[in-house]
Amino acid sequence: MLALVPWLVFLHVLSALTFFLAHGTSVAMAFKVRTETDFARIRAMLDLSASTMMVMLISFLAMGLTGLIMPFILKLWGKGWIWASIVLMILVAVQMGLMNE
Repeated sequence: MLALVPWLVFLHVLSALTFFLAHGTSVAMAFKVRTETDFARIRAMLDLSASTMMVMLISFLAMGLTGLIMPFILKLWGKGWIWASIVLMILVAVQMGLMNE
């Protein structure tokens, strides 16, 4: 079981990087669309932002799953930083969901 840990770490980091890249696209479009006046360009920006949503969701779930599996394998549930990261991830997800409405 410990042989899986390097692969889980790799998948965790890869999914985090993928999430940040996909999320960055949406954030960049959100800032740029505010100053744009051409409707065709606005539509193109919104399409680009929407096209990264599935990648962002899948990478967020992969990051969360690998982050939850590793403490079971490594027996890290007694560490405070594990619980802090879980609580922080939940709070950020809830807050962003509320802001999206």
